[in-house]
Amino acid sequence: MSSFETKEGFFNGHQNCQIYYKIWKPTGQIIARVVAGTNSLLLTLLKFHIVHGLGDHISRYDHVFSEFAENGIIVRGLDWRGHGKTYENHKKDKALKPLKGFHDSFEHIYEDLVILNTVEINESEKNLPTFLFGHSLGALIALGFSISKTFTKVENFAGIVSQASALKSHTPIPMWVKIALSLATVNAFGRYTDGNRLELNGVSTSKEEIQKYLDDPLVHEKISLRLVKDLTDTADKLRKFSPNFKHPIFLVHSKSDILTHYEGSKEFYETCGSTDKKYKEYEKLGHELHNEPSIQKELITNYIEWVLAHSVQKEL
Repeated sequence: MSSFETKEGFFNGHQNCQIYYKIWKPTGQIIARVVAGTNSLLLTLLKFHIVHGLGDHISRYDHVFSEFAENGIIVRGLDWRGHGKTYENHKKDKALKPLKGFHDSFEHIYEDLVILNTVEINESEKNLPTFLFGHSLGALIALGFSISKTFTKVENFAGIVSQASALKSHTPIPMWVKIALSLATVNAFGRYTDGNRLELNGVSTSKEEIQKYLDDPLVHEKISLRLVKDLTDTADKLRKFSPNFKHPIFLVHSKSDILTHYEGSKEFYETCGSTDKKYKEYEKLGHELHNEPSIQKELITNYIEWVLAHSVQKEL
């Protein structure tokens, strides 16, 4: 196990938008082939980037990515537009007119992820395998990013971990909503926000974890019409693109998840064209599997082992 340090701050994202970031960085000596397995050097790191979910923020994943860093994996994360400390910072500038749960376009978030990949980077990192991790809506964004034109800017990509992806919802979209979504690219309509109506008892089977979620001042329950449009458009695009999806991927979902439907992850696993894919399903657990006490340790270990194994494959 390696010790690690955390760094945080703001970087200039797409169109000079200030985006909050956090880094979990291993310190000291890292053994590449045994721990990180990235190249022939003994002192190296493995790169990993995370996209959080709807109404969420990156610091809620401290307990997950501290373990990644202890295993030689450097993790970079951000609070994407309309969320967490990025939103709180934007509130200080009235000219920005920020709204909780609003962003201009997923494409802007994709550009932010490309820039995040360069934050606090040093020469020893530049040729290392790069992975994406996304939870819920963040998993959908990560998957959408991986098939976008913007993704060509990412070098040495080695795989995606998708947890509880928002590829499929439990209820069909009503016609009036579809009509409203067709207008969401018009700024006035796209900026309309409302409560996301998430059933919070579905966050976790642990009452303690649900209370932590409720008590967190940076968590919010807002969603914009523009966000709903990008969500549905990206999910549709991924379903159509699935046979051409070739990246290594590890999908995880709970069959009892009432916030996103497990069939979305399972169907993507079954139809995607990747020859290197894995799907793990859990029973009677909530949406935030990383916050399920009965499997938390096992799950995080599974993620780390998958990433390290694919680092070795990438180097070979």
